[in-house]
Amino acid sequence: MHISSPWGKISFRGDDMGWQRLVQKLIFTLLFVNACLLAAAIAPPLLGQSSPFDTAKAPLLDMSLPVEQDTTLLFGNMRFSAAEGLTLDQARLLINGEQAGHFGAGELTVRVYEGDVVTIDGSAYKRALLFHISAVSSNINSDLLPKSVSTDGDIAQLPIICFK
Repeated sequence: MHISSPWGKISFRGDDMGWQRLVQKLIFTLLFVNACLLAAAIAPPLLGQSSPFDTAKAPLLDMSLPVEQDTTLLFGNMRFSAAEGLTLDQARLLINGEQAGHFGAGELTVRVYEGDVVTIDGSAYKRALLFHISAVSSNINSDLLPKSVSTDGDIAQLPIICFK
């Protein structure tokens, strides 16, 4: 009797020669696959490349760099949004006269420091626009800030940022 297999034609006679050949070919195939996987895992590091089997993660903190603490630069975050979810690509938010972002996504979060001057430039639009201060960090004195800022083809300035 003859059976076809991926390893060729196997014939079964009265003895176990057909089974032995099948087992030998199967073992050879498994050893070959293992050798290929081992070579794929060992060769790249030897060649200075990362291995696809490498599970080691990069350290979160590079201990070789000096660690310095700067306690003078406390910062906070402010989130601004255009009224009614409008996307205003030409409306800009400036911090100390430098552009910090635009309202192209309708909302903008910026980092501010004590003493910063925040302005909203709506001069590209010759109509009234309304912007909301939707969130501020807890260390910013929000009592001094308005809830909303409007522009009418001009630039609106917020009070100077003060921390608690």
